[in-house]
Amino acid sequence: MKNKINREIFWYEIEMNVKLLAQKIKQEVDLKNVAAIVGEERGGLIPAVMLSHYLNIPYGSELFYTKDKIIIVDDIVDTGTTFKGASDEATWPELIICSLYLREHTCSQEVKDRLIFAEKIENDDWLKFPWEIGENK
Repeated sequence: MKNKINREIFWYEIEMNVKLLAQKIKQEVDLKNVAAIVGEERGGLIPAVMLSHYLNIPYGSELFYTKDKIIIVDDIVDTGTTFKGASDEATWPELIICSLYLREHTCSQEVKDRLIFAEKIENDDWLKFPWEIGENK
């Protein structure tokens, strides 16, 4: 059974939230030692590249950076499992986790405590992002 799309996210919302996320990161993170921004595959790739332009930090592969901070980006955090896995496998000193959207009521407290996000989702609406093609599974 396919999930019903309850909210379609448009490009202007993505750009607005990437700008907001960039502002929050500048307020909360010392950017001097940030080596790169990376995106979680699929959902985080486009926001991460956009964020790298706004912050003037290179987009790159986490495989090449082991001495500095890395910012990792995803489109939405539901449970926090993706970021929890990335944090457990991290070989760099500090992993800064960011997301455009946070579904707070389903996300683990451990991830919420570390997450920098742009917009909170208060319900279980299925979000369809502009880079998703066709129906969601």
